[in-house]
Amino acid sequence: MRIWDPKTGELHAELIGHLRWVMTLDWTRDCSGIVTGADDGSVRLWEMETLQTVAVLSRRPDKPAHDGACNWCALCYAGYLARTVQGQ
Repeated sequence: MRIWDPKTGELHAELIGHLRWVMTLDWTRDCSGIVTGADDGSVRLWEMETLQTVAVLSRRPDKPAHDGACNWCALCYAGYLARTVQGQ
């Protein structure tokens, strides 16, 4: 996933971790983090300062958050709870 600077059009960061297409994302209120959901069913929390994954959400260690694509994700305003949706 690539993060671009809208003012300059320059690449700001490239976040690597999902195995398939990123379908959805949401920023924390202070823009210090991102939650992303992908076509592979995985959901990741990212820290923008380090550009690293800080958590991979899963139902259990060997299962992604969803069996199919994660089509929607969002963070609550406090930033400590993520909501995800599979399907339409």
